[in-house]
Amino acid sequence: MINKMFFYANFRTYDNTLGITRKVYAQIEAFQKLGYSVTYCGYLEDGVAVFDENKKILVYKKYPAKNKDIQHLIRRRMLMNACIEYLSASPEHFGFAYVRYHFFDKKYIELLEKLKNAASKVVIEAHSAPKFSSKLSPMYFIGQRDSKWNKKAKEHVDLVASMSDENKLWDIQTVKISNAVDVATIPVHCYVGSTDDINFISVSFERDVHGYDRLIRGIRNYYDSGGKRNIFFHIVGTTLPSTRKLIKKLGLEKHCVLYGSLSGNDLDRVYDKANLGVGCLANHRIGSFFGSALKTKEYIAKGIPFIYGWNEKVLEKFQYAKKFELCEEPIDVFSVIDFYDGIDKTDLPEKIRRSLGKEDTWEYQMKLVVDTLSELKNH
Repeated sequence: MINKMFFYANFRTYDNTLGITRKVYAQIEAFQKLGYSVTYCGYLEDGVAVFDENKKILVYKKYPAKNKDIQHLIRRRMLMNACIEYLSASPEHFGFAYVRYHFFDKKYIELLEKLKNAASKVVIEAHSAPKFSSKLSPMYFIGQRDSKWNKKAKEHVDLVASMSDENKLWDIQTVKISNAVDVATIPVHCYVGSTDDINFISVSFERDVHGYDRLIRGIRNYYDSGGKRNIFFHIVGTTLPSTRKLIKKLGLEKHCVLYGSLSGNDLDRVYDKANLGVGCLANHRIGSFFGSALKTKEYIAKGIPFIYGWNEKVLEKFQYAKKFELCEEPIDVFSVIDFYDGIDKTDLPEKIRRSLGKEDTWEYQMKLVVDTLSELKNH
């Protein structure tokens, strides 16, 4: 197999405060450790670009407008066009292409077709087959388009790297992978708050699936039901307007602290104020009930217990996380307190981190993909 690969990655190359940015760079490094030269793409602050293995820009397209909302609407198509332009002009042939799932439409199929011509094999990475059930959501219309075009996927795709339990997606064979983490890049947690307080933390580019409204409503219910402990929710990253409105509506401004985007030492300092992480609590809103959350692995690497809602196989017997049903009910904060108080705090961060093994590294997960591609080639 040719030791060159193309990575279609729709991520913000410039913003390491985002988990997805750290994930993609870690995946690129993992492929490099496996012996591959990686050509990849991504978003810039002022446009889109294709990069070589040394991060040199090969193709650059500047956004035609400075308005961020307009940029967000057009960047996906611009990125795919930049990749198609590069692949059309480049004489290089790739051993395989690794493509993040990005909703099927005519342009995405065009990209996959171009990748199939330029690479021996094409892999799509996807959590699961997305479901677009609510006709009230804008995502429903994207889903209608997706369902029209995803039937063509098997013409151009050889394998799906799936974080679900499905053996086939879009009628294509899957290899089951999970999100991973580089423990060496994550400082161990050191709680500096009061042992009597409950300090939640979330770090995300917030979307509805995170379900932070469930926890916020749960905090309100806790106090309305006579709860006496000090409860704080430290929210790092971008926040939905609806979340900010809910905090104000419920009078929880002193209990829900908004920090905006943080990274490095600034982020570590907020982490150390917290003693419980918050995973995704509302994946059911997009019809997803099983998967692998990047945030889950980051909390474990940090060494902090957490709450979550997704069905994650790696957490089935994990004693340092509390699972809640995926629904619209507020989180029962009383039960969270019982869970946290029942944990032996002796060397807690180290005990949690030690639960990670070699299978939790990106090199291990990406090797599963490479090995499966080799098997496909030999059959």
